[in-house]
Amino acid sequence: MKRQPFTPKFLAAQTAGSMRISGFRVSAERERMLESIIAGELDPDELRREVIEKHLEKAASSSS
Repeated sequence: MKRQPFTPKFLAAQTAGSMRISGFRVSAERERMLESIIAGELDPDELRREVIEKHLEKAASSSS
């Protein structure tokens, strides 16, 4: 019997599960993001830039 390749959804669930066991909180939205990154639909570098930019904007508005 030929083994089926792992799907991005399966790999994202496994990654999120490992993170949860290690004490990290992983929302359903973040798990979907992981799946999109694994599937090649989302660029992790672009996502990182967006997250950093969002936090910098938040920090700037709270210090004003």
